[in-house]
Amino acid sequence: MFRFILASLGLVVGLWLLSLIPLPIPVITDFLMLYVVTVGLHRGIALYDYASQYHLAQQIFGTAIADVMYPYYVYPPWFAYSTGFLGWLSPEHAARLWFWCNFLLIFGSVFIISQHWSRTRRLIIFFLTLVSPSVISLLIVGQFTTPVLLGVALVVYAAERRSPFWYAVGMLFMTRKPHVGLIPFLFSGLWLVYQWQPWHRVALRNVIIGLLGLVGLAFLIYPTWVGDYLAMLTAFRNLPSFGGCTICSSGSILFIELLLGTPNTSIALYLGLGLTAILVLWLWKTKLLTRDAVICAHNPLFQQLRPYIFAFSIFLVSIKRT
Repeated sequence: MFRFILASLGLVVGLWLLSLIPLPIPVITDFLMLYVVTVGLHRGIALYDYASQYHLAQQIFGTAIADVMYPYYVYPPWFAYSTGFLGWLSPEHAARLWFWCNFLLIFGSVFIISQHWSRTRRLIIFFLTLVSPSVISLLIVGQFTTPVLLGVALVVYAAERRSPFWYAVGMLFMTRKPHVGLIPFLFSGLWLVYQWQPWHRVALRNVIIGLLGLVGLAFLIYPTWVGDYLAMLTAFRNLPSFGGCTICSSGSILFIELLLGTPNTSIALYLGLGLTAILVLWLWKTKLLTRDAVICAHNPLFQQLRPYIFAFSIFLVSIKRT
């Protein structure tokens, strides 16, 4: 325990020192929304109060965001609470710290997935990850996919070692970005039920306890969060631009574009869910829902649901050990 605490403190200090390096990381990118939300937490602004969040963004950045379509915060409360430290920093400093947090999560995921690989193979994959345009883009724009990547890596790690604790931790990390992590989360949970050996039961119990803890803590801090969250999602869904994305790419989105002539992420999501359900039923019926099937399935599931031009998740999940 002492070593773990010491290592954690060293990690925090290391990230802080790295964030002091004056890298030219832009702020008005995907990171903009996360920064404004965390500043808002310290100023008493509700997480799902879009109008107040946008007004705060205008106060902080002024005319620099005049032509920016300010995004909605569509994540659960515990994501914002776990990154609340960013709101104590200046925009530039916070962007640099988030850059290094993402860097750590990415290479931590690669390290976990590649533990049984040879040294040469690991060096190659670390290098390929470092020079990947997808990863570089993720780091520069301050994307929020990395917790899901770490969650998938931990589930792979735990499934190989029959660790109920780390399996549950991995699944909980997937909840931080629901529209990306939902399907891997459900698939990982279904596998526990399908196997139903002692350690699988313990892992499922840990997941349930963890989820109840996260939801309960969110209610203590923000009692009306569920209603506000649903109202915000409804407003987001009613936007004229909802579902349209001219720069998106994934298996289901490309299929919808070929079929309808336009890439509609909303329809593609339902297609991805349908294909996932068919995949699960087939694996269940053919008794192929094994550990390796669960590990391998994360990649096509991500491909079906990814709504971004750069497949941030696909690149890293594709390197996993099967």
